[in-house]
Amino acid sequence: MAHLRLFSCGSNAKGQLSNSNTNDTYTFQSCSFIPSSSDIRDTVSSVPHGVQHIHKIVGGANHTLLLVEYKGFDGVSHQRLYGCGDPSRGQLGPDLIEHSNVTNFTRIQFPNFEDEGFDVVDVAAAWETTYVVFRPRKGQGSPSECDILVSMGSNDMGDLGIASAQSTTVIGASSGKGKAKLPNIAQPQFNIVPISTLTNRPYQITKLAAGPHHVVVIVEQTHDQKSAGQNSSDQLIIGWGACRHGQLGHIPMSSSSKKRTTTACLKTMYPLFIPTPTILSIPSIKPDRVVGVAAGNQHTVFLTSDGTLYSVGSNRKSQLEGLENLASVGQLGCSWNSTYAVVTSQDNETEGCYIVATGSGERGQLGISNSEGSSSSSSMKRADTSNESCNGTGRTALPTSNRKIVKLACGSEHVLAVLERYSGSPPMFQSKSSEIWGWGWNEHGNLGLGHNQDIHTPVKIWPQGQDGSRELSDVRDWIVVGAWAGCGTSWLAVRRSNCAE
Repeated sequence: MAHLRLFSCGSNAKGQLSNSNTNDTYTFQSCSFIPSSSDIRDTVSSVPHGVQHIHKIVGGANHTLLLVEYKGFDGVSHQRLYGCGDPSRGQLGPDLIEHSNVTNFTRIQFPNFEDEGFDVVDVAAAWETTYVVFRPRKGQGSPSECDILVSMGSNDMGDLGIASAQSTTVIGASSGKGKAKLPNIAQPQFNIVPISTLTNRPYQITKLAAGPHHVVVIVEQTHDQKSAGQNSSDQLIIGWGACRHGQLGHIPMSSSSKKRTTTACLKTMYPLFIPTPTILSIPSIKPDRVVGVAAGNQHTVFLTSDGTLYSVGSNRKSQLEGLENLASVGQLGCSWNSTYAVVTSQDNETEGCYIVATGSGERGQLGISNSEGSSSSSSMKRADTSNESCNGTGRTALPTSNRKIVKLACGSEHVLAVLERYSGSPPMFQSKSSEIWGWGWNEHGNLGLGHNQDIHTPVKIWPQGQDGSRELSDVRDWIVVGAWAGCGTSWLAVRRSNCAE
């Protein structure tokens, strides 16, 4: 019997829910996989037998990417990438580009990289573009000491991070210790994002975030004997793509970009987009302290090691309002026009943390109750959720007593939160159960509630009896191990409670 189950719901026009059809799904249903030809244990209806852990699920307009840890017959674990949905712009790689829709998770393979000793370690999705981070395996004879970032798909706003759509094949190696030595790439749909041109030191990509049309990466530079004496930051903040709203910080407008930019864009003093990676200038931030980054449609927010936030970009919908005043932030997320911060409470042992939300509340995505006695921060102005065009800031109305927010997942205009519920009294809490709560835009049934009405106040969406959990013999035997949100899509993974991670 399967020890790990994956469910999805919501928008499914191109098969991005991986449930074998292209119909929107209003309740959580099992995901299906195309089995690998090398593993006869797998069937089309199950999570592959060798999957040990789901690291990440991300979604673009109509495509989904799934990164897992997989243990083969030889007992060796490695990362695998799966994809489903719309492959038409190359966002699922060259092998699937000729397919109409990919309605089951199908493995995306990169033999050139894998044969050269690289593993997939991270993935992100823009509107119709995919980003994959490869890391050289230690002791495997990899030709590089540096991570390599591959992009594939649409280049509408410089999304690919390359000079042009024709500059797609990078072959051979660059000299110098800090340069990424690249495997031979025969397929033109694989694009090497030229991160290595911005540093002469070995590096790893530690954070990767994508909005619909802009990308930000945090690069951690490593020391060697030649660079140990250099007076330079250990981190670089690098970005490309759409930037006319300042979502990439201060980008000077060159004379060439002025010629290409519309009069409306000129008023912002930023170019429409930058097509190649650029070291970003973020006011007041110390780059070597960044531990998290999230991207909305027209804004970007950074979390630093001391629990404070820095933001750039549009504040037209209050998506940056009050962020600089928050402290003790542990998690960060962005929807298209809102920002969410998980804040650790300093004054109540049983109320361990809460979510502050700011930005657009048009579809209920702030999750702020407008009823009397609701939880709200006295230093924040609360959104009036009876007005569907409102913007605002406040504390999300999640139940926080004897609960801990384990994970925050932000979709385009809806949010999921994984909570651990505790029994007993502090500080001797004992874990009791796990829950998933959700709120916001629900037009495609992406909250899994059986209908498509927007939800303005958080509700428990798992377990609640009418979703895919009915496929499980006893929901009490399963624990939540992950939740993810995309463009009108939601995902949850559960594992048998008697199975080790």
